[in-house]
Amino acid sequence: MNNYFKWDLGESKKIRLDVFSNVKNDVFSIISATFKLSKKNIEVESGICEIQGTMISAHLNPIEKGDHELVITYCIADEIFIEKSVIKVC
Repeated sequence: MNNYFKWDLGESKKIRLDVFSNVKNDVFSIISATFKLSKKNIEVESGICEIQGTMISAHLNPIEKGDHELVITYCIADEIFIEKSVIKVC
């Protein structure tokens, strides 16, 4: 997992992912992005992310306490990228 977030039960927040290239002055466009929030491998929320330039965002509202896995999948040109995070809801 790349990131770890701690939330209080009842919070509804936007997660933002800033995408960048390791190649200097590289210009790219994010074609599409989706998210899936799961708890114990059971999907609890999913949808299409907002894309603004190189920023991807998803609004999440987990309704149970415990550890959740957030997976954001996005496409740039003919490549698919996956970012995973853990959201601990207390």
